[in-house]
Amino acid sequence: MEDILASDIRVRQATVDDVELLHRFSVDLATYEDEPQAVTSTPQTLARDGFGENPQFVAIIAERSGRPVGFALYTYNYSVWTAARGFYDKIGFRWIRNWLPCRLSGEALDKLADERS
Repeated sequence: MEDILASDIRVRQATVDDVELLHRFSVDLATYEDEPQAVTSTPQTLARDGFGENPQFVAIIAERSGRPVGFALYTYNYSVWTAARGFYDKIGFRWIRNWLPCRLSGEALDKLADERS
Protein backbone atom coordinates (compact mmCIF):
# COMPACT_ATOMS: atom_id res chain seq x y z
CA MET A 1 0.00 0.00 0.00
CA GLU A 2 1.33 3.41 -0.93
CA ASP A 3 1.13 6.27 1.54
CA ILE A 4 -1.65 8.78 0.86
CA LEU A 5 -0.82 12.43 1.48
CA ALA A 6 -3.59 15.05 1.65
CA SER A 7 -2.60 18.47 3.01
CA ASP A 8 -0.95 17.62 6.32
CA ILE A 9 -2.65 14.20 6.72
CA ARG A 10 -0.65 11.11 5.91
CA VAL A 11 -2.21 7.62 5.83
CA ARG A 12 0.13 4.67 5.99
CA GLN A 13 -0.11 0.95 6.48
CA ALA A 14 0.44 -0.10 10.08
CA THR A 15 3.36 -2.34 10.96
CA VAL A 16 4.05 -4.62 13.90
CA ASP A 17 5.79 -1.64 15.51
CA ASP A 18 2.35 0.02 15.76
CA VAL A 19 0.61 -2.60 17.93
CA GLU A 20 0.87 -0.53 21.13
CA LEU A 21 -0.68 2.43 19.28
CA LEU A 22 -3.44 0.28 17.76
CA HIS A 23 -4.25 -1.11 21.17
CA ARG A 24 -4.32 2.34 22.78
CA PHE A 25 -6.59 3.69 20.03
CA SER A 26 -8.89 0.66 20.51
CA VAL A 27 -9.12 1.25 24.26
CA ASP A 28 -9.71 4.97 23.68
CA LEU A 29 -12.57 4.19 21.28
CA ALA A 30 -14.12 1.64 23.63
CA THR A 31 -13.85 4.12 26.52
CA TYR A 32 -15.57 6.78 24.42
CA GLU A 33 -18.36 4.27 23.73
CA ASP A 34 -18.62 3.50 27.48
CA GLU A 35 -17.37 -0.05 26.86
CA PRO A 36 -13.71 -0.05 28.02
CA GLN A 37 -14.04 -3.61 29.33
CA ALA A 38 -14.98 -4.80 25.82
CA VAL A 39 -11.36 -4.64 24.66
CA THR A 40 -9.85 -8.05 25.30
CA SER A 41 -7.03 -7.78 22.79
CA THR A 42 -3.50 -7.01 23.88
CA PRO A 43 -0.58 -5.62 21.90
CA GLN A 44 0.73 -9.18 21.81
CA THR A 45 -2.47 -10.61 20.32
CA LEU A 46 -2.58 -7.76 17.80
CA ALA A 47 1.00 -8.54 16.78
CA ARG A 48 0.17 -12.22 16.40
CA ASP A 49 -3.16 -11.79 14.64
CA GLY A 50 -2.31 -8.88 12.36
CA PHE A 51 1.34 -9.29 11.60
CA GLY A 52 2.05 -12.98 12.06
CA GLU A 53 2.27 -15.81 9.57
CA ASN A 54 -1.45 -15.68 8.69
CA PRO A 55 -2.67 -12.07 9.20
CA GLN A 56 -6.34 -11.78 10.17
CA PHE A 57 -6.58 -8.03 9.61
CA VAL A 58 -4.90 -5.05 7.99
CA ALA A 59 -4.62 -1.67 9.70
CA ILE A 60 -3.82 1.82 8.53
CA ILE A 61 -2.68 4.78 10.61
CA ALA A 62 -3.61 8.40 9.94
CA GLU A 63 -1.01 10.97 10.97
CA ARG A 64 -1.26 14.75 11.08
CA SER A 65 2.03 16.59 11.09
CA GLY A 66 3.77 13.33 11.98
CA ARG A 67 1.52 12.60 14.98
CA PRO A 68 -0.87 9.59 14.97
CA VAL A 69 -4.48 10.80 15.05
CA GLY A 70 -6.54 7.81 13.94
CA PHE A 71 -6.66 4.32 12.56
CA ALA A 72 -8.79 1.92 10.58
CA LEU A 73 -8.69 -1.83 10.81
CA TYR A 74 -10.19 -4.04 8.14
CA THR A 75 -10.57 -7.70 7.38
CA TYR A 76 -11.46 -9.70 4.34
CA ASN A 77 -14.58 -11.56 5.27
CA TYR A 78 -17.82 -13.02 4.11
CA SER A 79 -20.70 -10.58 4.07
CA VAL A 80 -23.69 -11.65 6.12
CA TRP A 81 -25.47 -8.57 4.80
CA THR A 82 -25.47 -9.87 1.26
CA ALA A 83 -25.87 -13.63 1.77
CA ALA A 84 -26.30 -15.01 5.35
CA ARG A 85 -28.15 -12.41 7.52
CA GLY A 86 -31.51 -14.23 7.40
CA PHE A 87 -29.91 -17.30 8.95
CA TYR A 88 -28.74 -15.28 11.95
CA ASP A 89 -32.16 -13.62 12.36
CA LYS A 90 -33.83 -17.03 12.28
CA ILE A 91 -31.71 -18.45 15.10
CA GLY A 92 -32.23 -15.43 17.34
CA PHE A 93 -29.35 -13.02 16.73
CA ARG A 94 -30.22 -9.37 17.31
CA TRP A 95 -28.31 -6.68 15.46
CA ILE A 96 -26.56 -3.99 17.50
CA ARG A 97 -27.85 -0.79 15.94
CA ASN A 98 -25.26 1.62 17.38
CA TRP A 99 -22.31 -0.41 16.02
CA LEU A 100 -22.68 -0.67 12.28
CA PRO A 101 -20.03 -2.32 10.16
CA CYS A 102 -18.93 -0.37 7.12
CA ARG A 103 -17.95 -1.87 3.80
CA LEU A 104 -16.54 -0.17 0.73
CA SER A 105 -16.76 -2.31 -2.38
CA GLY A 106 -17.57 -2.37 -6.06
CA GLU A 107 -17.73 0.91 -7.94
CA ALA A 108 -17.30 3.04 -4.80
CA LEU A 109 -14.04 1.24 -3.97
CA ASP A 110 -12.84 1.52 -7.57
CA LYS A 111 -13.63 5.24 -7.56
CA LEU A 112 -11.70 5.81 -4.32
CA ALA A 113 -8.70 3.88 -5.68
CA ASP A 114 -8.76 5.93 -8.90
CA GLU A 115 -8.89 9.21 -6.96
CA ARG A 116 -5.88 8.22 -4.85
CA SER A 117 -3.65 7.10 -7.72
